[in-house]
Amino acid sequence: MKMRTPVAGRICRLLIFSGVLSLCFQLAAIYSFAQPTITNFSPVSGLIGTTVIITGTNFSTTPANNIVFFGATQATVTNASSTSLDVIVPTGATYQPISVTVGGLTSFSNSPFVVTFPGGGIINACSEKIPT
Repeated sequence: MKMRTPVAGRICRLLIFSGVLSLCFQLAAIYSFAQPTITNFSPVSGLIGTTVIITGTNFSTTPANNIVFFGATQATVTNASSTSLDVIVPTGATYQPISVTVGGLTSFSNSPFVVTFPGGGIINACSEKIPT
């Protein structure tokens, strides 16, 4: 006995042999993600807690699905569209490129975000480690 059941535009055939069910199906949609890209971010420097707007392509419209790092520290995404992310510079941000991961695919900014401090000064590639 064959029954045809439409599933998302495809046909699934349900085959019944001697009381044993076998389901043959085709995937109607294979979920794939395009590589995100970072084309720009603004501002290029700021204090911890600054909102940075990252522009690019292939971002998720769900904020939690965009994983953003400033160096080794994850940031909070507060707003998202497919071409723009609003993120908060996290405590622990370092002088490294910003990264965005969507669906397991990662993109990096061409330049690092420069963390500034309320009293002035920045941390960058020329900063020295202070001995303890």
